[in-house]
Order: sequence, then C-alpha cells, then structure tokens
Amino acid sequence: MHWHDHFATSSEVLGGGRSYSMVQHVNMLREHGAGDLRDFLLAISTDWAMLWWLDGYISTKNAPNENFSREWFELFCLGVDNGYDQADIVEAARAFTGWQDRVLDEETGLRHMEFMPERHDGGKKTVLGQEIPMHGGVGDFQTMVDITLDHGPAAEWFARSLLQGFVMEEPSQVLVDQLAQRLRDEDFELGPTLKALFRSEAFYSDEARGSLIKSPVDHALGFQHSTGLSVRVIELHYALDDMGNVPTMPPTVDGWPGGEQWLSAHGMVERANVLRDAIGDNDCIAEQEAKGLDLRSLLPPGTPTSMEVVDALALHLGVKLEGEERSRLVEYLDTQREGDGDVVSDPFDPNNPDHVDERIRGLLYILGQHPTYMVR
Repeated sequence: MHWHDHFATSSEVLGGGRSYSMVQHVNMLREHGAGDLRDFLLAISTDWAMLWWLDGYISTKNAPNENFSREWFELFCLGVDNGYDQADIVEAARAFTGWQDRVLDEETGLRHMEFMPERHDGGKKTVLGQEIPMHGGVGDFQTMVDITLDHGPAAEWFARSLLQGFVMEEPSQVLVDQLAQRLRDEDFELGPTLKALFRSEAFYSDEARGSLIKSPVDHALGFQHSTGLSVRVIELHYALDDMGNVPTMPPTVDGWPGGEQWLSAHGMVERANVLRDAIGDNDCIAEQEAKGLDLRSLLPPGTPTSMEVVDALALHLGVKLEGEERSRLVEYLDTQREGDGDVVSDPFDPNNPDHVDERIRGLLYILGQHPTYMVR
C-alpha cells in the first residue's frame, strides 16, 4: 500500500472499458516497488491508469495539460515548492505529451493508451536547468525521469516517504539525509535501500516502535493473515469503504489522510465490526472452515495453560499487555457465561474443540481491539 498511497491513482475515472487498467497498475506497483526507481518512475509516467487519472491522454503539443507534471514534482518526486518553479511545470507538461485514449476492441468496448508521435511536443525544453533536446518523442519521458532524479532533491523526497511509511511520522533531517545518500549510492535501486532501512538502528529504535497508526487495510488484513479468520471480500469492501480506505480508490491525488485521523470514533467502531464478522459471522465461519482453518495451530504445543495461551496470542499479534489486562484475559478463558447471564468457572481446555472455537475466537476479538494492536 505504500507506493499505492505515494503515487495515488484512483479507479474512479476508469469506468467502462478502462477499468482493467487498474489491475495493470497494481501489478506495476508490485513489479517495481523494490526495483530500480528510474524504471519505476518511467512506468508511473506511462501507466494507463495514471494517464487517465491525471489527464495525460488529453495532453497534446497544442494544449499541454499540467495536471500530471504538477503532481510529478509536488507529490511524486520532489515535494511542494521544493527545487522547481511554474516554468518547470509548464516545460515538463510539454515533455509528457503524446498519449491518446483509443478503442482496443469495438465489440467489448475495451480501450487502451497509445503513444502518438504527432501529438507529442517535439520542441526543445528546459527543466530544472537541464535541456531536453528536440524530437525526443516518447524518450522525453525517460529524460524527465533522469533529470528529476539527478538534478532535483528527489532522493530526499523518496527517503522521507520511506521513513514516514515504515519508521516514523516525523523523521529527523539527519535520518532523511542518511537514507537519501544511501539511495544515491545505490544508484536509486530501491531493494538495497529498503534492506538497509529495515536493518537500521532507526527502524528498531524505541522512537520508531509502535509509532505508526495502522490504516484500516493494515488492521483488517493484518488480523486476517495473522489468525486465518478471514472476512468475505464483499463485507470487507463495505467496511473499508465506510472507513475511507478502499484500495484503488484514494480520495485525492494526495492519497489517504493517515495518522490519527484513522482513529475516529466511527473508524474504531468499523474496525471492531470487521473483527466481529471475522470471529462470528456464519458465512465467514463457513468460508474459514472451507479453507481448513484450525485455531489450535495458533496455540502453544502440548497442553498449555490459560496464561500461556494469552501470552502466546498476544505475542503473535504484537499486543503488549499490562499485568491486570493479562489477568482479566486469563479469567476470560477460564470462565463460561450461562444462558441467564451468570459467569461460572470453567477452566479452558485446549483439547476441547468448543473451548478452542468459542474462547479463542473471543480472545482474538479482544486482542484485535487493543490499543497496541492499532499501531505498528
């Protein structure tokens, strides 16, 4: 989701015969997300979904459209008012001309993008003080990538993006500069840069640990992947839509808001509702059983005590429990609520299928709403 948020592109404009291009867009993000940033940016600038989203398909030599070139500098590569001016935006818009929306299949209505040399501005251009020669054609897109990376503060912008996405919301300038230098040293190869980031002291520091708030997607999918308690896709879509975090549908080209805004009262209720469906919706349970879910696989081997079960599942989900919380959860495992509402002692038996199915589901539901599970 990091690059999908950074290069926010929405399927909202892809109705009819264009919607399939979002699949291509997502696959492109996956292909390039840990590769050569130069290749990645070239793919972004010529991506069909992006061309539709930011009006690249109507940008011609006679009427260059500045939507994409403005976001290229402002959001994607350099940051607001950071090393470029309006003249650079205008000149870049000229370089990014030439694509056209065309019918691919008359019978199905499928459409595609095609580069049309006669629509491209082949004149000389100057961007960030660097000249783009005449008649570069589609090669101007690669030239724009190289100029942006080699002559603008792009390394710092991408370094900050990676630090904010994986380490902390407000990284120091020292951390930004260090990672930017590493990115340059790696000739803008993202894989080695990411490896260095994930092995860094900053990544494991106390300041970074638990400092980022999980998005609804992170929270819901993380819970499902960790526990096997899946939710039907349609129900998950409705829930994420209510929380404003549907993949392929960022609200604006700025991406999703993030941070504490994800923890609104409404958002917290919806997070709980997703977990409720995961543990108790009959259709979801049937789907889980069809996939062969066995909750006993989450328990410690042998015949663990209730305390060991609580500790193991909390560790599994990365939840930090205080002493009193831990005791209450052990008590939860070791009691049974009767039909009249009375709570009676009934020690948890890991070999009792009913205990495992009911109480482990309930325990996971509680842990999934713990404050420390809302952060990463």
